[in-house]
Amino acid sequence: MMRGATLRGSKQIEVISLPDPRPGPNEVVVEVRATGVCGCSRERPAYEAAPGAPGPAGRVAGHESAGVVAEAGAGVDTLRPGQRVIVHGYAGCEHCDRCLAGWPQFCDLTRWSGRDLDGGWATHQVVTPAMCIPLPDELDFEAGTSCACTAATAFEAFTRMSPRGDETLMIYGVGSMGLALIPLAQAMGVRVIALEDNAPRRGLAESLGAWAVLDTRLPDLPSAIADLTSGQGADLAVDPTGTTASKTDCLRSLRRWGRYAVIGEHSGTTELPTQELIRREVTMIGSWSAGRRTVDSLARYVARRGIKLGDLVSHRFTLDQADAAFAEYETKRTGKVVMLP
Repeated sequence: MMRGATLRGSKQIEVISLPDPRPGPNEVVVEVRATGVCGCSRERPAYEAAPGAPGPAGRVAGHESAGVVAEAGAGVDTLRPGQRVIVHGYAGCEHCDRCLAGWPQFCDLTRWSGRDLDGGWATHQVVTPAMCIPLPDELDFEAGTSCACTAATAFEAFTRMSPRGDETLMIYGVGSMGLALIPLAQAMGVRVIALEDNAPRRGLAESLGAWAVLDTRLPDLPSAIADLTSGQGADLAVDPTGTTASKTDCLRSLRRWGRYAVIGEHSGTTELPTQELIRREVTMIGSWSAGRRTVDSLARYVARRGIKLGDLVSHRFTLDQADAAFAEYETKRTGKVVMLP
């Protein structure tokens, strides 16, 4: 029997036994070696829901897994047992223009790990070959979990801004996505200013080598950014927070013709200071997730540059401690939280 963690609502997580999975046609079974914890919209509604509420409660959770192919089903000729893989947590029809472009999360028939498909908080996971991205030998499985979602989401937004090595990037909020972006940007020569109101996470940003670390509660954050940049402001901003305050501070802290990427979704209504956006001639992009090609290019980039994504991990739990893992992540004092089945 395999084991998997399922969300029961009321912030309860239960580890259950399930029949050992067998792959069907065009499926593979991945033996999960590490899985990340992420607080995105896939898990949180089921975690917080009332017992019995509709949604993915009862489905094996998790969408940031990495492991080894254990068995391949009929018709699979691109993967073999023993191959190390990152699981991209979306399955599509594999024929539409969005799937062919590597964006199955936008397919009309999309299925998400942890919501429509059993996810990676388990000892094994059934996926399609298209969901499997090679994990370079230089990377461990914990690094693979970051590449599966959090680091890839941040990297997608960052690279879309076409950064240069002589520029300064401000990251407004250094949770797992913001922290992941620090070493990725530094490897390009970009100076990173980390902004965070949480003292433990400011400490993590410092340990990762951020050029400067500031508290977002400073009375005049744009002036503090200007002081660090010879009065010019930051060239780039990535916003994993998505609040009115973060948008306002980012736009006011950018130099003229700066670039700004919002990757944080906020559940409440937020405002956008359009005057700052327009009069500073800022280029603004929204970026929600990462395509398969970005996950693949990120994994190869991290391996080639020797970036230690494992340094992002602050807490490790076993699968049987899944409830403690998610509860610790919810304190918002952590770096990357991983479960090791």
